[in-house]
Amino acid sequence: MQGLRRWPGFTLVELLVVLAIAGTIGALVGPNLFRALDSVTVESDLRTLRGTVKSLSHLAFINDRDISVKFSDDRMHYWYLDAPQRQQSLAFETLRFPLQEVKISRAGFPWPQQIRADAGNEATTVALLKGAQQ
Repeated sequence: MQGLRRWPGFTLVELLVVLAIAGTIGALVGPNLFRALDSVTVESDLRTLRGTVKSLSHLAFINDRDISVKFSDDRMHYWYLDAPQRQQSLAFETLRFPLQEVKISRAGFPWPQQIRADAGNEATTVALLKGAQQ
């Protein structure tokens, strides 16, 4: 009678040990990874907001026209004051705004220069132009 042949591969115990180690690493790393991803998304939305306001300031100056910007919920609506029917909007993934309005003068300066926003679970004041007080 021949002895039992050993098949190449892993035993069930070895596979369970590997799964337990992978699960422990995932439990330790997972929450930090998701927090970091949320932080990156909030920063991306803030950069998009500031960049859009800067572009609108340039447009107001170049075209010599006032622009109105309205913030509400997760949206930013903007239009030339002399053409309100041509409204455009931009949605944000992580930013939420209370109802507020910003006017951009034909000289290219927004007023007020700061707005309130909820970024994730944190209320913050966002400076619309570089160098504005935050």
